[in-house]
Amino acid sequence: MKIQLQQLDTPNKNQRVYPKEVMQKAIDEINSSGRPLFGTIGITDGPAIPLCDVAFTVNNLRVEDDYIVADAKILNTPKGEVLKEIVSSMSYRTAGVGNVENGVVQPGFVISYVSAIPSSDAA
Repeated sequence: MKIQLQQLDTPNKNQRVYPKEVMQKAIDEINSSGRPLFGTIGITDGPAIPLCDVAFTVNNLRVEDDYIVADAKILNTPKGEVLKEIVSSMSYRTAGVGNVENGVVQPGFVISYVSAIPSSDAA
């Protein structure tokens, strides 16, 4: 399924801006690795997901109309089964590691995983 991850060059709910050029470099690194990103329900502590929390995989990240979009596959894991039941009420966002200055994500940002969060909480 195609998912929308986040809008670029526009402040989100947290007043953070993800510049298109910074995020394109992060996307290129993910895509060139040939490995999918893991996804979880909710936000984890830190830049990694415990394997027992993996609910879906994400690949083919790209920019379309100033949004990062990707292809996602819900897995047959315990968390994946939960996500199947609530998928229509969820939004998706990248989680990563990097610096932020004056609310703007700086070059060098690395996407670590993707979170599925309730649409009402989407940043």
